[in-house]
Amino acid sequence: MALSKAQDIIACNLCESDTKLKWKCLDCDLLMCNKCCDKVHPKFKNAKDHTIVDIKQVGVSGGVRHQDFTNIKCKIHTTQYCCIFCSSCDKPACPSCITKGHAGHTFIEIKEAYEMKVEWLKNRKRKLKMNETRLGEGDNTLDQILVRESSNCQKTLQDIQHQRDALKKEVDRYACRLIEEVNKNMTRIRESISKEKKKVLTRRQLEENKLETIEEILTTMDMSFFFENTDLIPKYFDQDVGVVNSSHNRMPLFKSGTISQSNVGTLYEDISSSNTAIAMKINKEFITGFKYCQYMAACSDGTLWIGDDAMKILHKMKPEGNILQTISTIKTELRGIAVTHNNDLLITDGQFKLKVVNGRTGKVSESKYSADPLGITDVHITSDHKVIVGAMSPGKAFPVTGRRVVIVMDQEGNHLTVYEQDKFKRNMFSYVWRITSTNTGNICVVDCLSDDYRSKVLVLCGDIVNEYVGNQVINKEDKRLQIANITTTPSDNIVVVDFDNHIHILDSSANLVYYYNIKEIGIEFPYCPIFTSAMSFYIGCYQPEGSTQKARLYEIQYSGF
Repeated sequence: MALSKAQDIIACNLCESDTKLKWKCLDCDLLMCNKCCDKVHPKFKNAKDHTIVDIKQVGVSGGVRHQDFTNIKCKIHTTQYCCIFCSSCDKPACPSCITKGHAGHTFIEIKEAYEMKVEWLKNRKRKLKMNETRLGEGDNTLDQILVRESSNCQKTLQDIQHQRDALKKEVDRYACRLIEEVNKNMTRIRESISKEKKKVLTRRQLEENKLETIEEILTTMDMSFFFENTDLIPKYFDQDVGVVNSSHNRMPLFKSGTISQSNVGTLYEDISSSNTAIAMKINKEFITGFKYCQYMAACSDGTLWIGDDAMKILHKMKPEGNILQTISTIKTELRGIAVTHNNDLLITDGQFKLKVVNGRTGKVSESKYSADPLGITDVHITSDHKVIVGAMSPGKAFPVTGRRVVIVMDQEGNHLTVYEQDKFKRNMFSYVWRITSTNTGNICVVDCLSDDYRSKVLVLCGDIVNEYVGNQVINKEDKRLQIANITTTPSDNIVVVDFDNHIHILDSSANLVYYYNIKEIGIEFPYCPIFTSAMSFYIGCYQPEGSTQKARLYEIQYSGF
């Protein structure tokens, strides 16, 4: 909803003629043009100690608002101006109104009424913003439901296909019918969620229009316009936006029957908690030719980049059966690697500029991504093609000196955001060890706190910083969290691997969902995980000091996160 408005032009508060406002004195609370700021204001007492800022920093609305309460024409007696506000009638009144229609009523100053209504509007504005936030959260919940149910659909179809392959030829027709039913269920779920998302979008747009309308009223200089339109607010604006319907049909799972024509299997509704039990099992095991699988990145063609900084070597490898076939090898220092969306590889060797490996030719060259004069400690590429690096001032990692930052760049290498200090001006990072991100844009940082790898996870979500320092069951005072690596799953869970054989599964806000001791499936010394699908991931390991064995790489099938 849009309202027409008329605003007085604000002039310089000193000369009262120049309308090209440039500066504001925070001490005098005055808006000034360039000339008055240079020539007139310095003559004020103690002017040299005043704080003067560019008006762009505070806006005109942050300056002095000289509302003209003497120019409100009476709607009934059009030749007179309102001089007081009738609280009983909730409107301004002129002298004639007072004597003729407001006997026994309560009156207050127009300015006081204005201030009361401004406060009332601000309260309504806060409520609208809360409504918009709630709708946004509901919209995100719908997206998460769709991702979860799509994953369930994929698993259900796979279970049906496996069962179908084990059955006799004559049951094929019945299995096809079940598959068709699953697809119809998923179609209904998509349609239901799509319909609800359209409703949410409509309501969000309505709330945004309401916000725009209130903002127009709050910033107007026309008091007639202000009071006339403020009266409309309760009728049109105090409507509950309702709640987002997040209850939708669930994807039925597949229950296997005996291998017979009469009992192929049936679909059933999963009425248990949405928190599915975590399960992992080794699908394949590979023996590498090096001691540490410290760095890994997956290309879309199925090849893997695996790096060992101890040997200062980087391999491009292709899993073939249970063998890793080496395609190419690069000798280089390593601090972090990341595959771009066109299968090139970005490398940091601790210098201020990233290197790039051409995915087709294998040629190594300098990239356009720089943190100069800071040395880059890790690199990550987001789902929307941004490049994120951790960086520090030249020197040793510990004790902490100089700058420690996280930098977000666009595809051209331009710096978009630099994270360095929190809202209390305290340094956020000790040493940026590893970086990943969620599909929703949260940046997840492993901050190493000391040279014994004691560390924590920071999840940056706009101005909000969430922290994970471990699980109280396994990370007691004498066993602090020591993180080897971090990554995210296709469903936006955060996966943290520690040096004590545990996998910590967090939600996108750094809350612990589950932890898993990977030794239970026969894996020791995990180091670097990388997810390649919604059902499987690789985890590279290392060998402890003194061991003569080579590091293992495992392909793991998983479910539940």
